[in-house]
Amino acid sequence: MGRLIQGFGLLFLFPAAPGCRQEPGIAVYLRDSAAPDAEPEDTSVWADAAAVDATCPEPDETPEIGPWADAFSIPATTFEMGCTRPDDLPCYPNEFPVHEVSVGRIHAMSVEVSQELWLAVTGENPATHADCGCSCPVETVTWFDAVAFANQLSDAQGLAQAYEIDGISVDWDTSSSGWRLPTEAEWERLARGEGDPLVAGDVDVTTAAWYRENSPSGPRPVGQKEPTIHGLHDLNGNVWEWVWDWAGPYTDEAQTDPTGPTSGTTRVLRGGSYIDDYRLIRVSVRRELPPSRAIETVGVRLVRGPLGDR
Repeated sequence: MGRLIQGFGLLFLFPAAPGCRQEPGIAVYLRDSAAPDAEPEDTSVWADAAAVDATCPEPDETPEIGPWADAFSIPATTFEMGCTRPDDLPCYPNEFPVHEVSVGRIHAMSVEVSQELWLAVTGENPATHADCGCSCPVETVTWFDAVAFANQLSDAQGLAQAYEIDGISVDWDTSSSGWRLPTEAEWERLARGEGDPLVAGDVDVTTAAWYRENSPSGPRPVGQKEPTIHGLHDLNGNVWEWVWDWAGPYTDEAQTDPTGPTSGTTRVLRGGSYIDDYRLIRVSVRRELPPSRAIETVGVRLVRGPLGDR
């Protein structure tokens, strides 16, 4: 595979939030003023999701990456990408046309990047919800932040960097063994597992995801919901996840290891967040954001290894 060189827009810098707070076993729910007034009928969905008992180093201490950077190997496959179940729930126009996609083996993080991992690697915690705890997903990160973090994590683990970054120009070495963002097609493959689910894991949505009905005021610790068949958590809900691709329309032609348009103004987000309703956390939903924007509902999950590994 070759190299993909892409760049656009302005890079804005956001101040880092204080170090995240670790309170093992405690998850406080505070109702947001914009949240639905009615409590869910099944109050069990509000149960505390215990935080992982782990250290959360301050920026001036020696970072400890710990177990957060584990990767699960997901086999190569061919699947139908896009809105494959329009009769179950209405889809958005950009989820069509449905088309056949083949992707290679993917080595994916089982959870979203946590505040603890981000802090250990970078020495900073940009999360708006820092008080959620170190085991909660990092958020309020730009696309540029995400690719830079991927390189830093690769360095920390002795892997070859996937990206060459020169200002706002990002050159992806698609043969690299290092950490990187998944492509949009790879992300959907991870979420679909080996079936055709509405949400990752193909289980009841409250079992699979943190979303508007059970966590409208903020994210929850990673890895608390039911995993997919491949052991991946939180692919739907909690926080949106950046992927590599520029936003653009789908094709109706079959594709192998697609990487999206060669240029654009916005990058794709996948998965939905804690503030979104059921329709927005489906596996085929596509949203987009300028790569220099950072908002509190957007985080990241990394994969590693070459594109199209078979």
